[in-house]
Amino acid sequence: MEKWELALNKFLEEYLNEDYFLGAILTGSYATGNNDVNSDIDVFIVTKDSTTWRERGNRLIDGYMIEYFINPVRQVLKEFDDGFKDSGIATTLIFAGSKILYDRDGTIEKLVNRAKEKFKKVVELTKKIDVQITDLKVKYDNAKKIIDYFYDEPYMSRKKYQKHYKCQNLLLMV
Repeated sequence: MEKWELALNKFLEEYLNEDYFLGAILTGSYATGNNDVNSDIDVFIVTKDSTTWRERGNRLIDGYMIEYFINPVRQVLKEFDDGFKDSGIATTLIFAGSKILYDRDGTIEKLVNRAKEKFKKVVELTKKIDVQITDLKVKYDNAKKIIDYFYDEPYMSRKKYQKHYKCQNLLLMV
């Protein structure tokens, strides 16, 4: 076991036997493997809904800074839902990219899977928006061609008049 894992286990020891404790996830750079000597260890502890308090803090254990969040399930779910309304999806991203450390009754796995599903929906929506933006750009480019045509060709000969009708067909695509 690595030193940072020993420090993390020391931190979690005080919560493991508590009745309110449902589980914990590792998040941030240690969860993704992108940690360096300056990284803190990010931990999210989930408690039963009967818990009436929440907590956020930092503790230095054996030279490792541990940043922690403690929230009941209802708060995590609220942040999943509210985060998307406010464009602040931090909690969802935290859970979607986490590693489960402890899961007393399967609640943590359900939360992680729910976060991954929500994140997947955001990615799919983003792809749809990208397609719509591309479609609008094509329509804009067609409309610009039409405008440019009329500014460049103020007087129409018969041939140019026929071009005019082709441009009208382009307008129908806009």
